[in-house]
Amino acid sequence: MLFSASANAQIVYTDVTPDQVISATTIPSTEDYNIDLNNDGINDYKISCSRSGGICPLA
Repeated sequence: MLFSASANAQIVYTDVTPDQVISATTIPSTEDYNIDLNNDGINDYKISCSRSGGICPLA
């Protein structure tokens, strides 16, 4: 028996306008950016940026 299969592939590029910039400028703060890779409305990844501060106790 001989089987033959062919595959087609393509790259789908989606430009996000405007580009998202996240920064934690105040203390404390947290900024999140959700990424939906396959454009199905469900977030696949989340990038977080956080900043915290406080008084360091002296030992």
